[in-house]
Amino acid sequence: MKKVGFYFDLDGTLIDSEKDLLAATKFALGGNISFNRPFREILALGSKAMLYQMMSEVIDDKQLPIIQKKFLRYYSDNIAIHSNFYNGVDKILLKLQKNNIPHGIATNKSYALSEKLMQELLPDWGGVIIGDQMVEEYTSKPAPDRLLKVIELTNNQEGENFYFGDYQTDIEAAKRAGCYAVALRFGFHEESNPPENWGADTVIDTPEQMTEFIQDNL
Repeated sequence: MKKVGFYFDLDGTLIDSEKDLLAATKFALGGNISFNRPFREILALGSKAMLYQMMSEVIDDKQLPIIQKKFLRYYSDNIAIHSNFYNGVDKILLKLQKNNIPHGIATNKSYALSEKLMQELLPDWGGVIIGDQMVEEYTSKPAPDRLLKVIELTNNQEGENFYFGDYQTDIEAAKRAGCYAVALRFGFHEESNPPENWGADTVIDTPEQMTEFIQDNL
């Protein structure tokens, strides 16, 4: 019988970080901000693309890296003011850790910010995180590289692995890594592109259903 592993995206999957990311965006852009689309729909794009889409005015391209640095500095200093785990997710992570079940996080968020956010919210968890801007770089999703590395580091290459994500690129990465792909309706994605369109093996509506799904597959 194959060993089961559970792997996750971070923002919009394990943690609802919308309010802290919005606060950092408002700080970085000041009055130059536009809400021509729901903020939750652009959170998965990365800070540079997110800031660009939230601007109410077009600015010189040379200014964008400066604004991005301002955003990242503010966000790092205020990373867990309002952010929190979706209901029951912290408990399931600690259960997986306690029972030595392979699991980890593969995210397009920077490793430093991902590690800081997890330590702020769940200091007792010491699992594997692969993110952006690490010493050894791994191509971002939808490439499977980060997910495959987490699976390797948790020694479950031959196991049956599940990957949970709230954006289409998560599902594409999962399929390319040979994982069972679980799409989440409750995370950050465009309403015009619902999870049913992503080619996932399963679509889950709520965090409670996600934790139940994990329990059922242990």
